[in-house]
Amino acid sequence: MSNPNTPDNHDALLDSLAANLKNLTPEQLTRLAQLGESAKIAATTRSKGNGILSSAYRTPGIVSPAIISSESPEFRELAEQLRLEEGYAREMEKQRTFQLLSVGEKAPNFSQVMKAFTPEMLVAAQGFQNPMLTFSTKGRSFNDLVAAMDAHKTIPDQEDAYVSGIYNDDQAERPLETWGAYIVDGPREMDVIRDFDDETLILRERLKRFADYKKANGLKGMDRWKYAQLMMQAIKNGRPLDHDWTWTMLDSDPALSTSLVPFAFWSPSNRRVNFDSGHPGYGYGGVRLRRSVGGDVPNA
Repeated sequence: MSNPNTPDNHDALLDSLAANLKNLTPEQLTRLAQLGESAKIAATTRSKGNGILSSAYRTPGIVSPAIISSESPEFRELAEQLRLEEGYAREMEKQRTFQLLSVGEKAPNFSQVMKAFTPEMLVAAQGFQNPMLTFSTKGRSFNDLVAAMDAHKTIPDQEDAYVSGIYNDDQAERPLETWGAYIVDGPREMDVIRDFDDETLILRERLKRFADYKKANGLKGMDRWKYAQLMMQAIKNGRPLDHDWTWTMLDSDPALSTSLVPFAFWSPSNRRVNFDSGHPGYGYGGVRLRRSVGGDVPNA
């Protein structure tokens, strides 16, 4: 007996339906569209040739459990376009490399992580520069993340991270109570986001413009936890962020005040990760802003 889910049988079904379009019901037309779209996604996925995504659609119209079946087809397509399953695998490898999982702690699976996002967030993330998935690790504090970078150096001649005293606050040693998942602007060096930013302005004005932009577009910014996690992914691959005299402003960090603006970068001369700060009334042409979407992972 032939298998109705083989590609050949699906091709035959498509040919038969296409020849009788005039007689198709609305339900049949919808099914035809679904089959065509699934076949297209499967072909595209196979052409990428990577072991993570190649099994995302095993047969046309049948969705693998690796993709969240409870979400809409549009949501799944957005997740595919952003390569989030591949990003999840990278993040899990990073957690192991830097030994971030606490004893007895279990990381959320891919389906759980995807529940930190809405379709609107994924649409917004498509406009990011090199969108990257990153986690915040339950049970780990900011000081834990810095210690992990220092204990597992991945760059030749890498020195211990420098952390300014402004980060020595009541948040520094506080373990996170939940897992978080975020999609962020992930390039090694950010371009100025001309939609709202101007590097010739003082930091105070740039912060205000960014705050207005985030509010209008439902976005978040960067803090020390997101940046440390993103930097760990970068240095694990031997390509630290902000390595050419650019700095990422930590606009959403609790250390931000009317007198100090936190930012972070890789120092090429000292060969280390720096968490430092600047004055909001000064202009720093090398400072860049990174956007993010996401939040806590439910039930993780």
